[in-house]
Amino acid sequence: MKKELTAGEMIKIARVERGLSKWQLADKMGLSREYIKDVELDKTEIDDVTFGEFCKALGIKRKEDLV
Repeated sequence: MKKELTAGEMIKIARVERGLSKWQLADKMGLSREYIKDVELDKTEIDDVTFGEFCKALGIKRKEDLV
C-alpha cells in the first residue's frame, strides 16, 4: 500500500527538485529557515492559503503538479 505524502513532504521534494536550499526558500518567502524546516518535518501544520504560498514560491501553478 502506497503512503500518501504529507504537505511537508511534498514541499520538501519540490524544493529539492528545484535545487533550492531551506535558506533560499525562506528568503524567497520572507520566512525563517526554522519555519521551513518545521513545515517540511510536519511539526507545524499549514492551512490551504499557506500551502498555496509555498506552491507559488516554488513555481507550482496547481496542487496537482506538486509531486
